[in-house]
Amino acid sequence: MRRWVHPEKARYYQADLDVDLLGDWSVITAWGGLGSHWRRVRKTWVPTYQDGLKRLREIEKRRRQRGYVVVDGRDGCSAAASAVETAGHKAAPLQLTPS
Repeated sequence: MRRWVHPEKARYYQADLDVDLLGDWSVITAWGGLGSHWRRVRKTWVPTYQDGLKRLREIEKRRRQRGYVVVDGRDGCSAAASAVETAGHKAAPLQLTPS
């Protein structure tokens, strides 16, 4: 899973490449406000693993262009909160759901 936060806007975006039981690949993206229970999730089917990796690279490029900072893994909660607090926002604890 790859996760990004936008410090000034207190927003997050995450993306993951997943395979189902039938061997079909998909890119799962989720985004929303830090400290909010509301979020959006989208699952996009991709034909191959390589296509999924290409899509993740495109997402990475776009997030960086829009001012997001990379926060990796499940322990990204504290890093995301500190990035937002540095920008002058108060961040509620971030709830991550198991994948």
